[in-house]
Amino acid sequence: MADTGSEFSPAGEVAEGGKRKPGRRAIYERPLETYETTFATKNRALKRWIAIGRDATPPELPPLDDPPRMKGWWLRHMKHRVPEKITQLAKSSPLGAALAAAAPSPSPPAPLSVGPLFDAVPPAAAAPPGAASALPSPVGFSGALQRCRTAEASAGELYTRLLREAAAERDADRRATLTAEAEQARRAWDELVDRLRAMERDAEKILSASGRVWLADDVLASLEVAHLALREGLRGLLRRIRPRLAALPPAEHDAAWHAEVEALFAGLRASKFTAPPADSPPAVAA
Repeated sequence: MADTGSEFSPAGEVAEGGKRKPGRRAIYERPLETYETTFATKNRALKRWIAIGRDATPPELPPLDDPPRMKGWWLRHMKHRVPEKITQLAKSSPLGAALAAAAPSPSPPAPLSVGPLFDAVPPAAAAPPGAASALPSPVGFSGALQRCRTAEASAGELYTRLLREAAAERDADRRATLTAEAEQARRAWDELVDRLRAMERDAEKILSASGRVWLADDVLASLEVAHLALREGLRGLLRRIRPRLAALPPAEHDAAWHAEVEALFAGLRASKFTAPPADSPPAVAA
């Protein structure tokens, strides 16, 4: 192709052996403006990318003629997030498609606990896949702190996983891309660690002012009362149900037992676990 005279014309320097090397003039198969549609950007942005790649150490011009490789170049030379268009182009490559197909599908959420203790809470209606959770999100400072902790943990796991994948990768180009992605993940993780540290430093003061912090002794005392009520109720359960079971055929034993368990937890809920049932035997010292 003839030199068009543009700074970004297809002509350029050729190294010994016929291999091209980046010089002061970028080497591409087509005029620069024809790449605007491919990357959904303007000519001046393409020139800026080329200048960044040309000034890099070592120089690495953006692979405009190989769009799927642009994501790896971006991660190595740019600090902000990869544009969506470049991400989509990377997925269109055979490697990107293979990685997407190999990605594990998200695990279904664990079912909510069931049993007599939770009968007062109506079960949530089955939601279609992809629907938002029916459980309300935590609000206020405690909710923000919880979300920051979750985000920090996820970012740390992503950083660690990318490091492991980069160390195990044999393909040099793919290893360089994973290393660049790991570095980007590390920066995001560092920011979250700093944010979480600041939030946790102020948490006690903020939560105490809003009444969301409890003394450990008070919490332990409340748990002791609840456990005492539960223990005494269960201790007398067999004594209460034995006469009924003796009078029933074996096929009806399960239903009778479940009915007695339901009655026990109904009484405990009514008393807010603060007193054992009246017919429970006295506590026995261990």
